[in-house]
Amino acid sequence: MKGTKRVLQGDLICDLKLKQDARLVISRPKGLVVRKLSRDLFEEKLVLAVGDAVFKNLIEIGIKPNLCVLDLKVQRQRIEEPKEALKGYTILRTKNPPGWITMEAWLTIKKAINAMNTGQKVAVLVEGEEDLLGFPVAIIGPLDSLFVYGQPGEGAVIVHLTKQEKARAIRILEESFECAND
Repeated sequence: MKGTKRVLQGDLICDLKLKQDARLVISRPKGLVVRKLSRDLFEEKLVLAVGDAVFKNLIEIGIKPNLCVLDLKVQRQRIEEPKEALKGYTILRTKNPPGWITMEAWLTIKKAINAMNTGQKVAVLVEGEEDLLGFPVAIIGPLDSLFVYGQPGEGAVIVHLTKQEKARAIRILEESFECAND
């Protein structure tokens, strides 16, 4: 597993490319799968959302995520930027190609989480694809927050960020990706 055990040293040390044989592992839900989001699931918690459909569904139930990572696509189809829903958010932008986690995107998410930790609501708008950016959200996000992402055809996945969940995210990252510049 070339490049797998040294991709994180505080921060990402290289652009990561998803290994072809890891796609099945990555596609499995990593938390509680819910068909319909309910407001009471999110009371008193920081909410970190990855995905446009999840963001829209949270807004519809009256939850404004503290952090959202969006690529302005739902099931690969382009959608309009939800300007009204993003009012009051600090907007950061990054690039991230499909099947990758770039150092630029990782550092943008780290910057977004640092801003969120000061009380700001932050949206990261991704040119490319946001699907794999749940890894930095889960690894860098604050303990005891709720990380929510979409599971196509099933609903949303909710992960309570604990030390164990963060360690699991790091392990899956190290096993499933390789440094692109090795």
